[in-house]
Order: sequence, then structure tokens, then C-alpha cells
Amino acid sequence: MRSLSNFSCQLHQKSIYLFAMITFRPANDEINDTDMRIGIILSYNIDGCCGTIKDNNGQKIRFNNSSKIIYKQLEIVKFSIGFVAGSLRAINIRQVLDNQGAVVSISANFN
Repeated sequence: MRSLSNFSCQLHQKSIYLFAMITFRPANDEINDTDMRIGIILSYNIDGCCGTIKDNNGQKIRFNNSSKIIYKQLEIVKFSIGFVAGSLRAINIRQVLDNQGAVVSISANFN
């Protein structure tokens, strides 16, 4: 039997996913979104150009970044999954933008 807190956490993750799918548009509109996942940047190493994304299923997926984009922790991104050097990796990573064109993040600013 699942606990109520576990169920509400899963429901909350799905709500964030649906909210992001409806409200936000990707940074690069010409890439087909049908096979894209949505996730949150957990960590990013600027020197190594690599990091970890947590997707809406709770899986942690590594990625290597060859673009000039520097990702920040807790940014929401869209990505595909592919084999890179014999292991599953996030590829075609795109930042998710809000309606004003700003990068979407779940971090909070307290003043």
C-alpha cells in the first residue's frame, strides 16, 4: 500500500510536468517535440561541460554539453534520450522558456 505522502509527491510531479507542457515553449521551436522529455537540471559542471538531469519519472540521466549554453541548477529543460559511448544519455537539451522568453527555473528568490 502506498503512503499518502508518496502519492501526493507523484501527483505533484505530474502536475508540474503538465503545467510545463501547456504553459512554456521550447528555446528552439524547429526541433520536433514528440519524443522530448522534460526534466530539471540537478547538477552541471562548467569545467567538464557535463551534468545530471532528473526527469518527470524520477530517473537521473547524465548529459554532455557541446553547446555554448551554461545550464544552472534547477532549470527546466526538454531533452531526448540516446546512446552516447555505449550508455544512455540526455541529448538535444533545450532550455524551456516562459511567455516573455526568460529561462524557466524552479528556484526561488527570497529578498
